Amino acid sequence: MIKNKFKNKEKLEDELVDRIVSLIKESNIKKKKTSILFSGGSTPSGLLEKLSDVKLNWSKVKVGLVDDRMVDVENKFSNAKMIQELFISKIKKLPPQFYPLVFDHENENENTKQLNKIIDEIGVPDITILGMGSDGHFASLFPRNKKSERGLLLNNRNAFCYTTAPSEPKERISFTWSFLRKSANLFLFITGEEKMALIDLIYKRDELPIDSFLIDDEITPEIFWAP
Repeated sequence: MIKNKFKNKEKLEDELVDRIVSLIKESNIKKKKTSILFSGGSTPSGLLEKLSDVKLNWSKVKVGLVDDRMVDVENKFSNAKMIQELFISKIKKLPPQFYPLVFDHENENENTKQLNKIIDEIGVPDITILGMGSDGHFASLFPRNKKSERGLLLNNRNAFCYTTAPSEPKERISFTWSFLRKSANLFLFITGEEKMALIDLIYKRDELPIDSFLIDDEITPEIFWAP
């Protein structure tokens, strides 16, 4: 695991933007489309806005979400709404193809049918940007939640799962860890001393979802951190 530490969030975002753009350009040379998954929440908002200013043929990029809340796309808690407003809508020329996770927020079975139709379109992500909560959750895989525990299993053959969060809106959808860990380039973007302390104290605390990321010897993810 590689830990990249920066003086502030702005420097972190600038470096991560450069890395993402470089990886997209490299990937686009090798194949027709590049796929990237973003996390929701407030942490990546600046990153998304900076990426939207980059002059790039975004039409060759497939954009998806690591997870989302099972709410209508116009709901203020929707990650799809956030990424549309901060990123997709700002790219006027050759915008990327966007793949949401929520099609029917009231019916998981119907939502699954719709999602299964496009999951192959996303494919194995070339780039995945994860975040982490102060409780040690990432994506929508939470501590002390049976559905999340199944979503963390390495032998889980499902690409996504429905979970329950400790806070409203509680109903969530998330890619499973068995799917996310296949990403060619996996980044954890976090800010604050509290979150880094949580990572550094991995062997001095109770097991948390983020440990699946931290102790996986078969992957080489990178942490991008700023105070």
